Amino acid sequence: MFFNDLNSAPMEFVTNHTVNVFVNQKGAEALPVVLVDGNIVIEGRYPTNEEILTLLELPSSALLPRNIGGCSCHNGGCCS
Repeated sequence: MFFNDLNSAPMEFVTNHTVNVFVNQKGAEALPVVLVDGNIVIEGRYPTNEEILTLLELPSSALLPRNIGGCSCHNGGCCS
């Protein structure tokens, strides 16, 4: 899943047939849309975290923060 907006990546909206048809029928003000496997599953709003998990068939633990490579606090100590 990735996010594009009309201002920063306009060609994504032109080259994606499903999104192009949607924008031509409903207008850019009806964005955003969320596509899964090429089909619009949500329109007019961004998905909730729970919807992202469901749409991508991920466990809820996928949203938990992970400590990768230690902490990034200053002065050599970890944040608490």
